[in-house]
Amino acid sequence: MDVVMQRNGSNPDVGALPVFSDGTSQYSSERKPSFFGKKYFSEVEIKELCNYRNHGTDNSLTYKYVLSPTYDMILQLVPTWLAPNTITLIGLISVLIGNLLTAIYVPTLQEEAPRWVYLLLWIGLASYRILDNLDGRQARRTGSSSPLGHLFDHGCDTLNVFLSGLNCTAALRIGSRSFYSIGLVWLVAMLQFFGATLEEFFNGALNLGYINGPNEGVLLVEAMYLASFVFGPSIWEAPLSIGPWQIRRCELFFWVLFPMSIPLVLTNYVAIWKKAITDNRRGDIVASLRASVPFLLFSFCMVTWQQTSTAFEKHPHLFLWCAGINFFYLISRLIVAHLTKTEFPTVMGVQLVMVVGAANAVAGMSVGSEDGLLDQYVLLW
Repeated sequence: MDVVMQRNGSNPDVGALPVFSDGTSQYSSERKPSFFGKKYFSEVEIKELCNYRNHGTDNSLTYKYVLSPTYDMILQLVPTWLAPNTITLIGLISVLIGNLLTAIYVPTLQEEAPRWVYLLLWIGLASYRILDNLDGRQARRTGSSSPLGHLFDHGCDTLNVFLSGLNCTAALRIGSRSFYSIGLVWLVAMLQFFGATLEEFFNGALNLGYINGPNEGVLLVEAMYLASFVFGPSIWEAPLSIGPWQIRRCELFFWVLFPMSIPLVLTNYVAIWKKAITDNRRGDIVASLRASVPFLLFSFCMVTWQQTSTAFEKHPHLFLWCAGINFFYLISRLIVAHLTKTEFPTVMGVQLVMVVGAANAVAGMSVGSEDGLLDQYVLLW
C-alpha cells in the first residue's frame, strides 16, 4: 500500500501526517488500538496534544514558603541549554542508583546495608525532588514546554513512585515476609499517585493540598533515610508498646502514614464529584468509579499474589519491579487519555500479567504449593 504525506491545514502545528492510498491516515480513528496496547495517536488526539496547556496548583505551605523559593534560586545555576527532559532523567537515574544498591545490599528487605547506602538514598531522593521541580521551571524559562514533556515528567514520577517505595521498605528493614512492605508501597505511593492523576484526568488540573505527598511526604522519607544513616537502620527494629500491643518502629511508620494517605485520596474523589455536580456532568461520578477499575484490579491481583505465594518473599525486588512496570503502564495510559481528551480504557492487555500471577498463586495454594503451579521466578520476568 502506498503512503503519501498530507499536512493538516486546520492545525499547522500537527505537521505532515502519513496517509495510506486507501484514504485512511495512519492516525485515523478507523485504525483502532489493539487490546494489547495503544501504538499510535489518532489525528484528533494529535490536535488535542498540540492544544494542551498544563494547569495545577500546589497549596503546600512548605512548598510556598520554603521549597519554591529554594528551587527558584537553584534554577539560576542551571544553564539554559540543558533540556528540561534531561533534568527529569538525571533525577530518575539518581533514584535508580539507590534502588540498585538496595537490591545488592538488602535483597530480602531486611539486611543492614553499609551506612553510606542510606546517605546515597537520601541524596538520590532529594536530587529527584529538586530536579523534578526544576524541569518545569526550566521549560517555562526556555519556552520549551510541551505535552510530551508533561507525559515524560509524569512517566518518570510514576517510576519514582515504586522505586522510592521499594527503597523506603529496604531502609526500614521491614522484610519481605511482612505485609507492611507491600502495603507501604501500595498505600503511601501508588494509591496516592493514582488518586491525584485521576483528579487531573477529570478536572483538567492537578491541585495539591496543604499537606501532600510530593512535598511533606517526600521530606518525611528523606528524614527517615538520614536517620538510618546517622543512627543506623537498626533503630527501626526496636519494639514499641502501645497499650497491650507491641509494634516495631518500621511498622509504626506505616500506621502514621495510613491516616494521612486515605483522606488525601478521598479528597481527590470528592473534588471530582463536586466539579461534576457544579458543571452538571453527573455522569463523571460514575465514570470516575469506572476509571478506578483497572487500578482496583491491579491492586487486588498484587496483594493476592503476594499473600498466597512466596513470590514476594523470595524475590521482593523483582516482584515490585514487575508490579511497578504494570503500574507505570496503567498511569501512562491515564495521562495520555488526559492529554488527548479521550476515554481511559477499563480493560488492557497488560493487566493479564498480574491476573495470571495471582491466579497461578491461588491455584498453587489450592494444591498445597506456596510456589504456585508455574515457576514464580519465570512469571515475574
